[in-house]
Amino acid sequence: MDGDDIRAVGVEDLRTSRIVEVVAEPEDAWTADAGASDHFLRGGLVVQVRRADNAVIGVFSSRYALSVRPEDYEPALDIAEDAAGPSARGGRGTRHPTSRRELLRRMESAGFVVTPGSTHGRVTHPDHPGLVVPFASTPSDRRFTRHAVAQIRRVFGIDLRR
Repeated sequence: MDGDDIRAVGVEDLRTSRIVEVVAEPEDAWTADAGASDHFLRGGLVVQVRRADNAVIGVFSSRYALSVRPEDYEPALDIAEDAAGPSARGGRGTRHPTSRRELLRRMESAGFVVTPGSTHGRVTHPDHPGLVVPFASTPSDRRFTRHAVAQIRRVFGIDLRR
């Protein structure tokens, strides 16, 4: 990868493996430049990929990328799921959700209310007033969904496994 061809804002000393991880397992994604490129967000990093040749053309801090993202951006959740592979849509052989997005869908269908926060949100359920579970805004552990399902089961008595 030639660093001269990649625009970088707010990031230094970035490894190729980190760029690959962001594109392969994004937490969010959106399309920009009239559909010419996609942005993949994971943690504090956003990677911009040109659609024509799947080349990385930009690497940005998430703070910068989100501050310049147009208000009328086109979400590309399907692109994020496709990039993340089959496990983002529910991996084979597991009853647990395998991505943050899948966990949020299951929580929503079970009636949970997730209130976002800068580092941690709050999970509540209308049938269980007063009970709260913290919910990481940017989880760093790949076992995050399993831990969240277990904690929700302990606190609310609702099992999100299938």
